[in-house]
Amino acid sequence: MKSKEAEDLENVHAAIGYMASLLLKSGEPMQAHRITALLKQHAEQTTDWALKIDYDHAVRLIAEKIK
Repeated sequence: MKSKEAEDLENVHAAIGYMASLLLKSGEPMQAHRITALLKQHAEQTTDWALKIDYDHAVRLIAEKIK
């Protein structure tokens, strides 16, 4: 059984991967600020609270990595 933290991190990685795939499909450059912009946009638009939390967590994770 996975821990809650491991499952949360897996969801965050999936969210980042999904946004990266959207960028690839659109032909836009793969840049951290573009991924975070998409994550923020999707977080604002979703009605799924758990998904919003995952998107927000993903934004914070990326911000920590690019400092």
